[in-house]
Amino acid sequence: MEIAIHLRIMIGFLCFSLVGIIIELIRQNRLKEHYAIIWLLTAMSIFVFGIWPDLLNLISRVVRLHHLTTLFLVSFIFLLAIVLHFTLVISQLFDRNRRLTQEVAWLRFEMEQLRQPDNG
Repeated sequence: MEIAIHLRIMIGFLCFSLVGIIIELIRQNRLKEHYAIIWLLTAMSIFVFGIWPDLLNLISRVVRLHHLTTLFLVSFIFLLAIVLHFTLVISQLFDRNRRLTQEVAWLRFEMEQLRQPDNG
């Protein structure tokens, strides 16, 4: 699988542009560092497979699958890992939200108790 040099240069430029965008989003506090790592790994993977497509050939030979099937499999595993990661994050946020809601309800109850005059 041979990729023309101008296409490799374009892939490299796009990957470095993505890295620049990620760094700018971190600087503006619009993207947390934890999630930036995922996007930086994505850019690095695209860069590696775009500049050295023979690695895909090597992986295809190791797993004994056709190139397109290997590309699909690698992409699917990557997307599955991202979905799993975000599912874990959503689960943690759900638990934190539930705890905060319970705490706010308890604090409201205590405030109502303090506002009520003693009936005795």
